[in-house]
Amino acid sequence: MSVAPAEMDLNEIKENACAINFTEMKEYIMSFPSKTKLVNIHDTTLTRRDLECLLEDEIWVESEVINAYIYCLRVQDKFCTAGARVFLETTYDSGILKRDGEIPISLESHHHIVEKVLKYLQHDMLFIPINMNQTHWYLSVVNIEQREIQVLDSFGSRMSRADLQLTLQGLEAHLKIASKMNGFNLGTWPDIDVTRWTIKEYIQDRIQSDGSSCGLFMLQFIEYWTGHKLSHPVTQEDVKPFRQKVAIILHESDLNNIKGTPEYHNPADDIIDTDGVEILDPPPAMVVLRMPLNKNELLCKLRGHIMSIHNADSREKEWIRSSKPYPLSISLRQLQDLLKNTRAIDVDSFNMVVRVNATDDIQWAKDTPYHYMDLRFSVSY
Repeated sequence: MSVAPAEMDLNEIKENACAINFTEMKEYIMSFPSKTKLVNIHDTTLTRRDLECLLEDEIWVESEVINAYIYCLRVQDKFCTAGARVFLETTYDSGILKRDGEIPISLESHHHIVEKVLKYLQHDMLFIPINMNQTHWYLSVVNIEQREIQVLDSFGSRMSRADLQLTLQGLEAHLKIASKMNGFNLGTWPDIDVTRWTIKEYIQDRIQSDGSSCGLFMLQFIEYWTGHKLSHPVTQEDVKPFRQKVAIILHESDLNNIKGTPEYHNPADDIIDTDGVEILDPPPAMVVLRMPLNKNELLCKLRGHIMSIHNADSREKEWIRSSKPYPLSISLRQLQDLLKNTRAIDVDSFNMVVRVNATDDIQWAKDTPYHYMDLRFSVSY
């Protein structure tokens, strides 16, 4: 499907979005079944379920939503005028660059790579979204004039840049493949050795206070980065209204090819593969939740369900299990004791919390990972 003409101005769309009541928009979107397609922009389709991350706070923003907004940004004049020609890369192609920085590139990919590189060479900056193992988003900018890789990360400058290094290795590999073509012209690029360019952090201290809005920070960095500075300050307080505005913009944009004509999901299209799926001793009582719920509502429902079970046998059943580095489990009774908040935490529960923290992907993303030791190992020392 084609992208809307470049004369469209996203600023006009934003102004129209401000006039739309978010609560009414949320109710409208949530009135559809979860798999109903409500947005289709270029090659990205969003269902009601996909849009839920924009309707509630503290929900991780997925790559499909980010891509849809990037397509909206691409039509703005700011990305092709004022002497700064900017190419906005999608999360999909950013992932390809990262992959190709790690594994050999197949010959079948060369034609597509050359086409993409020719687009890169026509621009002065490349804005590349970086994803850290599905735990964090930040923006990298390849600034050709300054021969610099610019990093804008809402978590500040202390995060690992291993994903960025792989992405730059993939970009350099793509550039070298294209350079072997007859008539290759660097244009304004000084060279193609991007892995040797200076990497500069432009946000030193953490400005994000929650754990879910990094993708929204990144989109605002894309909007406001001039190549030297942010033209508008970006703060945590900006995130909530921006999150709501993105929901309205994506749904109401003229780029949305199914605006006003949602495509309902046909259950007959589902293919269910039960291979490898095994249900082990399901709890006798199940609770059905109305979705979506925000974090506080979900925790409240879960706590209520846990505390509602009084059968003695059920309370001794294993509810949480972990096998590495040694077998560890927690019963329903232990969970209930934790929630009562009237006694000290038991050893197994304490050790489980330590293990969860130690295996959190965000810990491995830090330049200096922490070493966690639970009570079993600390006592042994």
